Amino acid sequence: ISNYSMGSVSRIKAGKAGVEELLPVLEKTTQQALRAGNVIRRIREFVKRKAPDRKALQLSRTLDDAIAFAEMDARNRNIHLELSLPEGPLPDVFADPILIEQVILNLLKNAMDATVTARSGPRRVRLEVERDEHTRSLRISVRDHGCGIPDEIRDKLFEPFFSTKTEGMGMGLNICRSIIEYHDSRLEILPNLPQGSVFQFTLPIWQADIHQTRTENPNEPVHTIHANTP
Repeated sequence: ISNYSMGSVSRIKAGKAGVEELLPVLEKTTQQALRAGNVIRRIREFVKRKAPDRKALQLSRTLDDAIAFAEMDARNRNIHLELSLPEGPLPDVFADPILIEQVILNLLKNAMDATVTARSGPRRVRLEVERDEHTRSLRISVRDHGCGIPDEIRDKLFEPFFSTKTEGMGMGLNICRSIIEYHDSRLEILPNLPQGSVFQFTLPIWQADIHQTRTENPNEPVHTIHANTP
C-alpha cells in the first residue's frame, strides 16, 4: 500500500500521472487494504480462540500468493525463492486460506532472515510440497541454507516472546504452531544438511464425505488423519 501510494504521489508531483495510469494503481491499493483488513481480522479471531474457517482450499493459489508477497523482499536481499511441486495438479486441502498463507509467509520470512545471517552457502529458500498418499495429506516444507538452529534453543523457538532477532516480538512461530495444530498437524523443525533448517507441516487433503460435515458443524470434534487411516 505504501509503495503504491508513494509511486502515485511521485508521478503526480512530476506531472506524469493521468487517470489511465492512476486508476489501476488506486484499485490495487484498495485491494491490498481490504486484504490487510481480512488478515488482521482472521488473526484476531484466531487469537481469541475462534475456530479457523476451514474449507476446501486450492493450495496452489495460496502458494503462488505467498511467493508473490515474499518476492520483493527476496529480491532486495538477493535471495532466490524456489517452488517445488509434485507432478500433476495439486488436490484441494482442508484449511483456512488466510491463516495458512500467513504461516507460509512467516516461514519464508524466517528462512530469508536465516539465509542473510549465514556467512556461506547458497542464497536460496525453497518452498516444497510433497504428496503423502498413505496419510491422505500434503506436506509443506520451507528449506533454508542458513546457520541452522542450535539444539539449546530449538525447543524454545515456539515459546511466546522468545526470539533470536533483535526486533523480533517472539510471537510469529508461536502463533504459526497454534494455527497448524488447529489444522490437525504439527509444525516441525528438522536440520537441512549440510547447512540450514527445514520447517514443515502437513494439511489433510479435502475429502467431501469427511470434511463437509466439519465445515457445516464447526463445533464438532476435529477429524484427525492417522497414518493407518485407509
